[in-house]
Amino acid sequence: MTTVEFFIQCEQPDGSWEQASSITTDVDFAAERLIRRREMQPEFTFRLAERTTTVVVRPLPDCLDCRHWKCDGNGPCGALLSVSAVSERRCTCAGPAAASSAP
Repeated sequence: MTTVEFFIQCEQPDGSWEQASSITTDVDFAAERLIRRREMQPEFTFRLAERTTTVVVRPLPDCLDCRHWKCDGNGPCGALLSVSAVSERRCTCAGPAAASSAP
């Protein structure tokens, strides 16, 4: 899903630009707002800005420890999750056997 939003920015003394209005998805409304802002405050420099946001939704694995996508019930996978000087921690999900020791 992609969202396009429009808003006014005002130039700052250091040359950077700051958001100077609320956002809208209607570009014509934003353009009218820009005209009014320039008329009301001619001593400032304003411009119209566009922000595009894309949201990506993806499924998470069944087992967040070892990242198996399917826990099939065939026994503990045994993926090596962490190692210290005195112990190691392995995954106990019911997914297929781990192909490598890295999670």
